Amino acid sequence: SIVQSADGDYYIGTSDGMAVVCLRNGIMLSQTIDGVRYAQSLSADRKGNIAAVTAEGSLYILNDQKLLYEIPEKDLKYSACSFDADGILYAGTTDGRVVTYNISEDNADKVREIPSGDFTTINEIYFMEENV
Repeated sequence: SIVQSADGDYYIGTSDGMAVVCLRNGIMLSQTIDGVRYAQSLSADRKGNIAAVTAEGSLYILNDQKLLYEIPEKDLKYSACSFDADGILYAGTTDGRVVTYNISEDNADKVREIPSGDFTTINEIYFMEENV
């Protein structure tokens, strides 16, 4: 997965970690963030936050080329993520829920859980007219 942050850097999920690539004065690897491996879903907000869901089902928040924290949820595996226009993070799960979070520099506050009915794994999250 690849996403561009608010400051123009590109975050690229690899098997070795999260690569941060800068395009100023040519293509340059500016940082590798260990601990966030096999990112399968990435999303960026307007404040520079990057959300990353890994193949293992973990959800991480990064900013300014650093790993800020993991959003832990007991017995919950994430499968997709997307920020809306207001900066609310929507995280899909492997059991068919969408969990929303307000993201700050040091933590994520859960706003609500949205059941999806008969769906199991949420693979992607798209917004239409300000709604999920």
